[in-house]
Parts: sequence; structure tokens; C-alpha cells
Amino acid sequence: MVSRAREINAAIKLIRDQYEEDDRPWYLGFSGGKDSTALYAAVYYAMLGIPHLHKSIVLLYCDTGVEIPVIAEYVKKTLVRIKKQAKEDGIPIETKIVSPRVDDRFFVKVIGKGYPPPTNKFRWCTDRLRVDPVRREMQTASEKSSLMLLGTRWEESPERARTLARFRIKGRCFFKQAGNANTIIFAPLANLSTKQIWEFLHSCWIPSSLNVSELVSLYRAANGEMCSGRCQDCPKCKGGRFGCWTCTVVRKDRAVMNMVNYGYPHLGPLLEFRDWLAVLRNQTHLRYKRHRNGKEGPGPFTMQTRRAILSRLKETEEQSPWALLQPIEVQYIKKCWESDIG
Repeated sequence: MVSRAREINAAIKLIRDQYEEDDRPWYLGFSGGKDSTALYAAVYYAMLGIPHLHKSIVLLYCDTGVEIPVIAEYVKKTLVRIKKQAKEDGIPIETKIVSPRVDDRFFVKVIGKGYPPPTNKFRWCTDRLRVDPVRREMQTASEKSSLMLLGTRWEESPERARTLARFRIKGRCFFKQAGNANTIIFAPLANLSTKQIWEFLHSCWIPSSLNVSELVSLYRAANGEMCSGRCQDCPKCKGGRFGCWTCTVVRKDRAVMNMVNYGYPHLGPLLEFRDWLAVLRNQTHLRYKRHRNGKEGPGPFTMQTRRAILSRLKETEEQSPWALLQPIEVQYIKKCWESDIG
């Protein structure tokens, strides 16, 4: 236990040292998952020990428009509490929700422009839905070189470790950001294990604005087991995906499947729509025979298919308690159709 506390203390000291080093703007990527929650708690605790807080930290949450609704609701409630507590404690932490441009949103791409849902080979979603909104916010807010704090860790997966190794620039906690030379990624919890993350979240260092018991409940539901979050590096605790309910990159969305079975049945229609969309993607007769650039091969969905997807989405929306498509997206979809028919 002593060695684990030493790792946490080292991370908090590193945060303090970096904060006091210069006036470079700080942004913290917050998804509401265990890693970004632990990161925020560590940053908050570090700032309590700094006598002169000379710059603010902006918490950025990217609402893609297709986040799992239960998770999105939890995160937005958490951001309200974070903002309130930070103000009461005199800690210069701001919260900001960013979102993709209308023409980059998931359903505008799929229904409006006929994009096939993402695959591992054609993963068009990540940059447009998550990376670009955050990057635009940072570029708009400051022309200075900035630091982006992320909860990413070496232990997350072999793929994550390979990515971190490729972009590492200093020690094991600093990385280049692909495509943005003006931003350095700072991951002060990079060396922690999953077990250490959960132990930290259950410690007395956690700000009251963070509802760890609710977070654990969400992981329990997403993992399909009543895991306490205190186990010995349990695979169930390592799992749990807080992402888009429309994700077709994964073969099966086990997180949403489990949530449907463990307390969130209203997600059922969304899961059915997602599975139907994944099947639709591979039916080449539902797509034009040429790409938009004129080359032969499966192109965009036909207009008839796009209309069918919109109709199915509206049915799904009627069966759920959430708005799944915004009026401005419907307007843009119709403009895309007019342009294609035109």
C-alpha cells in the first residue's frame, strides 16, 4: 500500500511542479470515465497545495451527440458539481462542453451524406467527432503553446502502450499530439495500474463533486457484473467503454448490451438500431456502385437507404426517453439530400 501511495504522491507532485513551471494554458480532457475522473481528482488535490494559482484549467468534455445517454447525463451533472465546488474553494477550474460541427456529426454523415458506419479500416469518426472539436476550442482560446492533460495510461492496452511509445517525448508522462505541434500531452497518471486508479478513487483525496459510487455503478452495469472496483486487477474493472452508442467499430457493443440487462432497459432500442446499422453497412446493394470521386466500388448509401435509416432512427427515438437527432441535424440532412439529388 505504501508503494501505491508513493505513485499517487509522485503524480500529484509532478502536476504541481508542471503547473508552477510556466503560464502555458492547461486543458483537461474529461470523459467521465475512471481515468479522467482520477486525473481531475489528482489535479484538484494538487492545486489545493499551490499557494499562488496563476492560471485556470479548462475541463473539456466533448459531447459528440451520440454519447451513451446515461453516461452523458451523468457527466453533465458531474460538470455542474465540479464548477460549483471549484468556485466555492477558490480553485480556478472552468468547465466547457464542446461538440462537432453540424456537418461532421454522426447522423449528418451517415444519413445526410451516405457515409457507411465506421469500421477499423474506415474509422472516419474519431477525428471528426472527438479530436477536432477539442482542437478547435484550444486553438480558438489561445495562440500559445498549451498543455493537454489526459488520463491515458500505459497499462490500458498493448495498442495504447505502442501509441504512447511512438509519441513519447520526455520521460513516461509527456507526449506529442499527432497533427498538432503546438500542444503537448501531459499524462501524469500514465504509470498507474488500473488497481491503483480504483484505489485512488476510493480514497479520502477525492473532491466531493465526484460521485464515485455512481461511477462504480455505471461500470458495474457496463461490465455486466457487480464488481466493487476494489478487486485485484479484475478484467471486469479494466473493461467498460464510455463511448458512442452508435459505435460499429467494435463487433458487438458489450457495454450497452450489459447496461440493457443490468438496470438500463431504455437503451434497448438504441442497441437494436446500432446492430441493424452495422448489418446494413455490409449490404453493398444498398450503396451506390461508385465512390464520390468516381472510382468504382461501394460508394455512399443510396437515397432510398438513407431515408430508411432516418425513418428507423425516428422510430427508435419514439421508443426511448432521449432525443437522438437534433432539429439542426435534420435541416442539414435535408440540405445534403437536395445537393445530391440536385
